[in-house]
Amino acid sequence: FDGLADEPPPPQPGIEPILAGLGADERAVYDHLSKEPAGVDALAQRSGLPVHKVVAALTLLELKGHARQLAGRHYTRLR
Repeated sequence: FDGLADEPPPPQPGIEPILAGLGADERAVYDHLSKEPAGVDALAQRSGLPVHKVVAALTLLELKGHARQLAGRHYTRLR
């Protein structure tokens, strides 16, 4: 089974290494995060994703160290 090794894919040109490991929903949410707190509903509206997908993406972004949850279900970008 060639190509199924546990090696990460090569970096894509023009994409920061931090972002290369993000899924489509995570990237869509990450693109709309900033240092200013944003609520889940606002992120859903900006990203065009349903709230449940935004919450799932934010959870993964938190676990990967890219986002931080603040009071009132607001989030900021860490990197």
